Amino acid sequence: MRRLLFCLASVAAIGAAHAAGKIPDVIPIDQGWHISLDAQGHLTSLQAIPDKRLDRVPQIRARLEQEIRGWQFLPGTIDGKPQPTDSALFVHATLTKVSDENYSIRVDQAHTGSSGVTVVPPHYPRTAVISHTVGEVVLRIGYDADGGVTSVALDPEAPKVAKSLVEASIDAAKQWKFKPENVGGHSVAGYVIVPFCFNLRYVGGGGKSSKCDWKRSGSNEALDDGKTLAVNPAAKLLTDVAGRAL
Repeated sequence: MRRLLFCLASVAAIGAAHAAGKIPDVIPIDQGWHISLDAQGHLTSLQAIPDKRLDRVPQIRARLEQEIRGWQFLPGTIDGKPQPTDSALFVHATLTKVSDENYSIRVDQAHTGSSGVTVVPPHYPRTAVISHTVGEVVLRIGYDADGGVTSVALDPEAPKVAKSLVEASIDAAKQWKFKPENVGGHSVAGYVIVPFCFNLRYVGGGGKSSKCDWKRSGSNEALDDGKTLAVNPAAKLLTDVAGRAL
């Protein structure tokens, strides 16, 4: 099996503990692209969504793009007929230390859908901070063909959480703006699921609060804080990439 190795100096550029002089053994990374497919599902365009952290290590993006160009996609349809489709592709991967100076990369999961043009994170309510209230709010956000938010509500599978955290999340989500998928020249309205994690680092004089960890029922795919998951996207990834080492 081929394995891509990155030198320690390159990985240090995105290490979460780099500022403290430490480079962690495992580093999660998230990368997004705007993609275009022809009516046969062939990838015709792959444009990276800017990311200040990952842009410092272009070889990671380049290797992922090399892999993505070999993946298979299913385009959107109009009246049952496949059409050229514009979408977004999001990849969650992990860098893992394999020696004192090298890291490998593994694709954990990937999915298509709309992308967020304006993303407003929620404010942690002051009363919740004072009371050490933590939890994860999972919203289902609807948007129209222009990318404007049309509905915001708790996802049916959302865990129980304090009302103040729900209200803060909904207030933020209403300000979001999306770049919808486009099928055959027509923008498509849709829905996304997004979790917001309210997690105080220390609770009650030093005890660490539990980490948010939400997954949809029947799925092993975890959704990170503030990341979107499209509900029935127009474009679909056919290649099974979960756990693939590069």
